Amino acid sequence: MNDALRFGSSMTDADVELAICVAAREFDIAYVWSSHSKLAVDLGVSPELIEAVATDDPLPANTAPRHALIARFARTLVGRHTLEDAVLEDTRTELGDRGVIELSALLGYYLMIGCTLIATDYPVAPGAPVLPPRP
Repeated sequence: MNDALRFGSSMTDADVELAICVAAREFDIAYVWSSHSKLAVDLGVSPELIEAVATDDPLPANTAPRHALIARFARTLVGRHTLEDAVLEDTRTELGDRGVIELSALLGYYLMIGCTLIATDYPVAPGAPVLPPRP
């Protein structure tokens, strides 16, 4: 399932890694954050956006529109357990029906993985990026 969601998606690699980072932040999955936040930046997600996700701050004004949609979709669905009609429609317009399903499944997959990682207190590798505590 991991390979299908990460590498067989209609979304770009940067889109996928951004969504994974938002899921990690919203569900406080330190190991997933440590494994994906640098990769997201390496693939073209702006460091400022990753920092805003990490600190749960508003998205930077210069965020690419597609990345802003993905972040809003993931923040609302994972963090607030709801999805406003406008967010869904905007995301559907950008990603299509297939992309909305893939994005939703990707988020759910990482939440499932996160439950295991959190329950087992899986350690972050030494020197890996650290997910800051929430304010």
